[in-house]
Amino acid sequence: MTAPIRYARSGEVNVAYQVSGEGPFDLVLVPGFFSHLEIDWEHPQH
Repeated sequence: MTAPIRYARSGEVNVAYQVSGEGPFDLVLVPGFFSHLEIDWEHPQH
């Protein structure tokens, strides 16, 4: 199961992100300049 993809705008750039789980703090994972959020869930070894 994947978390829904959400989008935020920063200036002229759209940023896709997902929120998964809950807890006392937020953890931001930045996998690289280009990534595919849904593929990351399907193939976590990458």
